[in-house]
Amino acid sequence: NSSDLKGASAGADGKLKLDINLSVHTDGISRDAQAKPEVIITPVTDDIAIGVSTNTVDEGVDVALNITLPTNTVDGELGNAKGWTIVDGKVYIHIADGALAGQLTDALGNALVEFTGTEPDGTPVGGKLYAVDADQLAGLKFVPDATKPHQTGKLDITVLVKNQEQGAGNIEVSKG
Repeated sequence: NSSDLKGASAGADGKLKLDINLSVHTDGISRDAQAKPEVIITPVTDDIAIGVSTNTVDEGVDVALNITLPTNTVDGELGNAKGWTIVDGKVYIHIADGALAGQLTDALGNALVEFTGTEPDGTPVGGKLYAVDADQLAGLKFVPDATKPHQTGKLDITVLVKNQEQGAGNIEVSKG
């Protein structure tokens, strides 16, 4: 008795169609049975892995943020009809209190405005929260406050994304 569902997937109707054959032989008696059950597959949203990194820089130098979202996950491809989506289209960037003084800017050097709406579940307490569209992640940087040129320390960043698999009833807030 074994089962191997590698490569199996639900059909367009959301059902996994099985074809089961069972044969039993004991004491000279044989029996065969066949079943073709259909198992309903219900999508469930999983966490996504968000990449967040920076480089070590000297005092007063802008800190480039490297934030990456996966394009292909266990829930499929980002934006694909059979994949996953960013629920509100926003990527939330939290900079913790006690971090370096400064401002988050976009690729053109424009200062981003702090987000004032409802924070995603799991947002760290305090600090500053920004919200950007996923296509605006490239070129983001933290610009240290010019009036405090000799800051040293750590820039503590948390990135949050509300994501959902197509057809799933749940929404996950993934962190990186």
